[in-house]
Amino acid sequence: MKRRTLFLIQLILLVGLLATLVTQDGISVQAQQIRPQITNHTDGQWIKDNKGWWYKYPDGSFPRNQWQQINGRYYFFNVNGYMLTGWQELDGFGYYKERSWYYFDPENGDMKTGWQNIKGKWYYLDPAEGYMLNGVQQVGKNGECYYFHDKNGDMQTGWQQLTGAGNHEGPAWYYFNPTDGSMLTGWQNIQGKWYYFQPIDGYMLTGLHQIGDTGKSYYLNPVNGEMLTGWQQVADEWYYFATEDGSMLSNAWQGSYYLKEDGKMAHSETLLINGKQYTFNEQGLVTTNP
Repeated sequence: MKRRTLFLIQLILLVGLLATLVTQDGISVQAQQIRPQITNHTDGQWIKDNKGWWYKYPDGSFPRNQWQQINGRYYFFNVNGYMLTGWQELDGFGYYKERSWYYFDPENGDMKTGWQNIKGKWYYLDPAEGYMLNGVQQVGKNGECYYFHDKNGDMQTGWQQLTGAGNHEGPAWYYFNPTDGSMLTGWQNIQGKWYYFQPIDGYMLTGLHQIGDTGKSYYLNPVNGEMLTGWQQVADEWYYFATEDGSMLSNAWQGSYYLKEDGKMAHSETLLINGKQYTFNEQGLVTTNP
């Protein structure tokens, strides 16, 4: 899913490139880089004719079918020497040579980088080399993660089912802020229902989990992930989850039923509770009182 993968560590140590790296949690991030040098031309002349713009070197020649840096900005000229604009699928000019999508200003023709709103959709173009990013990417100074469509590259929001994002194997659900597109983690209330997203990789949890530093356990719907409360049957055992916050009850009575230390409802057994002996039938009701 992620097109930007980990470059060779040896190469990074030698040149300190700003390329796309993959962290231990499997999310693509940006690292400091020095791009290969393309001669920065400042002494030529821009010329426009009825076919478009082209750049004339002092000796009369002109760039064709190539990248060119002019006055510190990057351009691409087609086989006839004319400057390209808009979206273009090209081979890279820096350390990243794979064929990718680039965006050139419709008027000026210079290559765009970073966040770009194009026809109402957001894209992220590599800050150094300009290629369009796809998949889950950690971009920006604050380290937020975003999801860019695997093919189109436009930023996605809301619920997204992804495969291979982070360290999670197989498909999983993620939720991206509808306002700014950032990946949400931890407890989230979405349309009145509570969900929990893994703090590092961001995938939605399902089933019975101990969450947070408090040691409390919660039950998240195995199908859609929403937090469940009240009586719930999990793997042939009954548990009770507080209606106030969803936490699992343990070592406590819930009406006429008793929840043991592991949260399971007592049944078909005799227990010593607070110095008193209770016998529970198969349905969990007390048959022998102290």
